[in-house]
Amino acid sequence: MSAPRVESRLYRCDYAGNRLEDISDIVIEGRCSMNPENDQTWQFDASVTWAGYKRLTPYL
Repeated sequence: MSAPRVESRLYRCDYAGNRLEDISDIVIEGRCSMNPENDQTWQFDASVTWAGYKRLTPYL
């Protein structure tokens, strides 16, 4: 039995949490993990399209 697939949306946001841009179309695959010992509890790792990488690079 395989793990269930979850469809989700991914947004680029500002520090206040306001949605600036829907970037769901650039994600090829992603994983979310949790580690309560880190400063940031949730971490999202994703593979993105080349066009998406170029689109996000100015914000890195």
